[in-house]
Amino acid sequence: MADAGLELDAGAPPDSGLPEARCPEGHPMGNFYGKPIVEVTINGQGPYEFVYDTGAPTSAADNDLRGQLPTGTSSIGVGGQVVTFGPLPFYDLDQSLRGEIDGVLGSDVMGGFVVTLDVKRERFWLELDRDEAALLACAHAQGAPSELEYLLDDYYFVPGHAEDLPGWFLLDSGASLGVLTDPIVDQLLAAAPRPYLENFYTPAAIGTFWARLLTVGRLEVGGLSVGRILTRSVPTRLIPAPRFSDGNPFLGVLPTGYLRHFLLTLDQPAGRVRLDPYADDPLEEPTSRYYAGLSLTRSLVAPAVVHSVLAGSGADAAGIEAGDELHRINGVDLSTVDPYAWPWALTSQSEGALLRLNLVHQGVAREVEVRTGNWLTSPDDPR
Repeated sequence: MADAGLELDAGAPPDSGLPEARCPEGHPMGNFYGKPIVEVTINGQGPYEFVYDTGAPTSAADNDLRGQLPTGTSSIGVGGQVVTFGPLPFYDLDQSLRGEIDGVLGSDVMGGFVVTLDVKRERFWLELDRDEAALLACAHAQGAPSELEYLLDDYYFVPGHAEDLPGWFLLDSGASLGVLTDPIVDQLLAAAPRPYLENFYTPAAIGTFWARLLTVGRLEVGGLSVGRILTRSVPTRLIPAPRFSDGNPFLGVLPTGYLRHFLLTLDQPAGRVRLDPYADDPLEEPTSRYYAGLSLTRSLVAPAVVHSVLAGSGADAAGIEAGDELHRINGVDLSTVDPYAWPWALTSQSEGALLRLNLVHQGVAREVEVRTGNWLTSPDDPR
């Protein structure tokens, strides 16, 4: 018989005494041209700013830290965790990444953790085991994640689509731009023609190459698509990829332009990737670059020579033609500028910006103003 002095609350849930799951507070995460930046200590020294790069199998420090850091085994602290690692190699990362950075964290340091990148809140956190309840408590995400197994072959490969082409992506938090292989770009352009720019000189850690720049209608992984991603082409030989068991090709790199739309968890102990779209995210990349509309030839010697002009672009309206010599952009002589920067100097971050170009056309010097525009539209762009 029940104790008459004991009152029972029949409506109380059986686990009401347990604490509610909370979204992890995490640690601050910065941004370096779209790449995630985390603070690292090495043998208690620091903090240093390292790029967390899922596209890097090996970690490294910049040459600027040579002599400051130990050359043997080190204790690397990141996100409240400590990894014994060494020796840490040194490279000229400032040159390869085009900016001041202390180092790169790759899978050799981070591979034992469940790593969550929360771009929305500019936070990240590391765990030994995934706390799914805590992830679902992150109310700024939809709470409807897609999860899939990745293939690990030095790099993390996941299946997906570039527009309607099935294949495999290398998941790369260190890639600011989309990257698709030359054969895949050829197929996309044949299936759905669109404007593109040519001959972007690209010295990179994987090797030097000349790229085309275009907008891809959508990249999809796990049933989740992100639209209108700015993408460059790359020779297939520069990115190592295995033969995939389903026979589908290697597409290219899944960049931050895709990844930043999701609460991203790389569960490395379980070999799985979790993508939870942010609430109210349109899953479409905003236009961030506007173009004069001309491509240069493959030359690293000034003056640059115009290779082609996009029909209807600002360069077309200004009467620029293939074969014109380009000597200065906004008064800056190209002989004083790294050739890597030449095509990017023909872009702006605002639509309708005026670029002042000094050219020689059929032996006659001329100065023109070119208005930038959103000329690199995707096939499904309503314009």
